[in-house]
Amino acid sequence: MNRYEKAILTISLLILDSVAVAMALLMAYYLRLSSGLLPYTSPFEFGAYVRMIVLAIPIFLLICAYSRLYDPHVLLVGMQEYANVIRACTFGVVALMVLSFWERGDLLSRGWLLMAWMLSMIMVGGARFLFRRVVFFMRRRDHFVSHSLVVGANEQAKTIVRQVHESKKRGVRIIGFLDDYLPLGTEVIDGLEVLGSPSELERLTKETGAAGVIVVPEALAWESFQEIIRKAASRRNGLEVKLSPGYYEILTTGVKVDYTTVVPLLTVQRVRITGLDALLKNFLDYGLGAVLLLLAAPVIGVIALALWLKEGLPVLDRHPVWGLGGRPFDTLKFRTGLLGETRRSLAHPMPKRLAKLKDASRLG
Repeated sequence: MNRYEKAILTISLLILDSVAVAMALLMAYYLRLSSGLLPYTSPFEFGAYVRMIVLAIPIFLLICAYSRLYDPHVLLVGMQEYANVIRACTFGVVALMVLSFWERGDLLSRGWLLMAWMLSMIMVGGARFLFRRVVFFMRRRDHFVSHSLVVGANEQAKTIVRQVHESKKRGVRIIGFLDDYLPLGTEVIDGLEVLGSPSELERLTKETGAAGVIVVPEALAWESFQEIIRKAASRRNGLEVKLSPGYYEILTTGVKVDYTTVVPLLTVQRVRITGLDALLKNFLDYGLGAVLLLLAAPVIGVIALALWLKEGLPVLDRHPVWGLGGRPFDTLKFRTGLLGETRRSLAHPMPKRLAKLKDASRLG
């Protein structure tokens, strides 16, 4: 997204949150006090609640900002945004409780505060859910999209591009590659070409308007990778640099930082969970998995029937993935033809590399 679109996004969310909070507090007032649906015998003054609502809106917005609800890195992705909404609304109501002692606390209903807490979470969360749908619709028309470059052009980089292009809701569009080994203009995948070398990163980001880069360390020369990390650490160009994990990071079940040497090193841990914790985790994994499988069985059956009628048998497709300790195993997925090739590209290169290393060690 450019600055103009980011400003539109932030201003829209500020207005949306203000309206949602005001509606939630007014609705709580109506349901608890003025509707007569719930018994309330104590005297109350509408003006006092209006003053509280007016004061509550900027307080809620400040707490939302502190909870990163206007941070583009958190917005519109995953469940973290909704978790932040719950936290912000909780702290907002706590702030109202503190404020009520200063603003005629004897006239404010505790039931109103409780309903305001529940309704604020529902209203703000629901408004943001609908806002997501609008933004996703706009992204299909190339609005609210961030352009990125991929540094490195190996199979792992191609896999990343496929996954990014399959998920248009994420709002990221790859516009080209930078590579140390392929010549300028080489088509890598889906019509995307090599635009230059990693040493030209700053110039190319300015020319293309890219807001970020995705770096695949295994596809780069060490000097290029070191230079990109140095520039990312300095943040001189304001470019957001993201690193793709390599195969060894994917295979690792856990690491810890070792400071016994001058340079911090990562120590690979064989098992992250042991003892009773491992037993409880297995019980939760298999028990919850069995329950969810039973609940999802009708949906799975309908999908299998639809694929059988449209594509014929088989409806399931096997593809290998890497498991704990680097042991490969086969998983099953519906034969949609979208992800099989992508995931195989992640699964196969490692055995070939290991075989080459073993052959080299024998020759040595």
